[in-house]
Amino acid sequence: TQWKTMTRHRILLETRHDNGASAMAKVSIRTRPSHWVDTEQPVIIPFSIHSAIYNGEAGRLKIAAFFQFIKAHVKGKATVLFCEKAHLETLALKHDHNLQRALEVCRQDADLLFNRFKSHLTGFDVKHWVDFVDDDKNYLACKEKVYHLFKTNDEFRLIVRKDASSTYTTEREREFGDKTTYIDKCGLDFLEHCIYLLIASKKGYRYELYPAKRNESLKFANDHLLNEEEKLVNINVTLNNPKHCN
Repeated sequence: TQWKTMTRHRILLETRHDNGASAMAKVSIRTRPSHWVDTEQPVIIPFSIHSAIYNGEAGRLKIAAFFQFIKAHVKGKATVLFCEKAHLETLALKHDHNLQRALEVCRQDADLLFNRFKSHLTGFDVKHWVDFVDDDKNYLACKEKVYHLFKTNDEFRLIVRKDASSTYTTEREREFGDKTTYIDKCGLDFLEHCIYLLIASKKGYRYELYPAKRNESLKFANDHLLNEEEKLVNINVTLNNPKHCN
């Protein structure tokens, strides 16, 4: 039953009205499943650098509440991972397939995001994708496992392609006209996400908190490449829009 239960929390934060007057806002947070609360196991919080969830004052309040909430309910190590390389293959399409140029832009965006939220990151272990994933001693071994699964398992290949296809929205169609190339590159990014999953597990992380659902390719890799004790359990976090209290 622990997998079916959820937690509900409300976080109060100070904000300001348009006229500059101080006010309080309430952010409601739900998590599913619930058994992670007050864990002493290491927790990782992937921080996507291009998510719309951060936009505006509402975004600032939601992320502030999210980090405050984690600090209150994680009793062990909590790592915030800035994911500047999580969609590099796809974003490189905007830069004539130049991965280095795309990485430079992503690093700049990650720095802007860090500076915006750094006051809320006190007490967290902060890492960047390049250091956490690419430079890890197990990177090549984990990559070999993921790519072997991709080459030998028809179901996994289908799931990766389906995940990639599902991200090709109308907005992405305007950004990336060549759908086939986009899906191929996005699939490579999802394989990198699976490599990250294995590396995080090897580093001892047992819970992943993220304000969105985990994609199916990550679920498949988690189930097929890690045993029960090694799995990185995804905690789906829902952050509601702030409501002013006065």
